[in-house]
Formats: sequence, structure tokens, C-alpha cells
Amino acid sequence: MVTTSSGKSNPATVIYTFTVDGVNVEVPVYIHGKDFLQVGEANSYIINPGGDGISIPVGQANKGLTTQIASGQVLTPELIWTDHAAGLAASGAVSSVSVDGTGPEALLKVAPGTAEGNAVVAVKSSDGTIL
Repeated sequence: MVTTSSGKSNPATVIYTFTVDGVNVEVPVYIHGKDFLQVGEANSYIINPGGDGISIPVGQANKGLTTQIASGQVLTPELIWTDHAAGLAASGAVSSVSVDGTGPEALLKVAPGTAEGNAVVAVKSSDGTIL
């Protein structure tokens, strides 16, 4: 059985609590609409169409058992998927993706387009591996 609830919140964050077979999991969702906001680590973000963007810390890729992103490593941003026909464009859901910095301290910067939609963005290593 899975249940959800919207509990704790502040102007930029809503914490959703999912209960799966009696185990509670909290998932922060960051909501933003003005300027590039450096957000905390999460796996989902919501930004307003036509607003400014967010800066996502890429170091969370190193939270597993191995180091995915080495110190000083140059990363490449990519729009992996979007449900908007315009793709990566000002008239789409995402207008641009870029990386600010190198290594695990880098930030993946995502600027929204003017349309509503969903997207998956990532950083890649020099050999094209999604990190």
C-alpha cells in the first residue's frame, strides 16, 4: 500500500511523505520562479514557466558506494527528455541547461522556457556516461 501526504513546507520547498508497506520516505520538491536559486539535493524540482532558473548541486551523484564525479572533472549538461515538442528552446519547457564549475562542487543550471511541461536533465562525463 502506498499513501502520500503533503506535510512540511516553506516558500520554496514542499516535503511529500510516501508510506510504502509501513516505511515512511520523505521527498523534498523545490518550487521556484525568480532568479537562479541554488537548491538543495533532491531528485525532483518544480520551476515556473517563464521564470528564471535553478542551480542543482551535482555532488549528490557521489552519495552511492563509489565516486561518480571526480574533483576537477569537466561535466557536460544535457536535456535527456521532455514532453514538449519544442525540445530545448525558449518556447519549450526548458530553454537552456549549463554547468557552472567542475567536479562534485559544480552546479547544473536549468532555465525554464515559456511553456509548461516535464523534463529530465543530467550531467555527463567526457565519455558520455550519465552521472
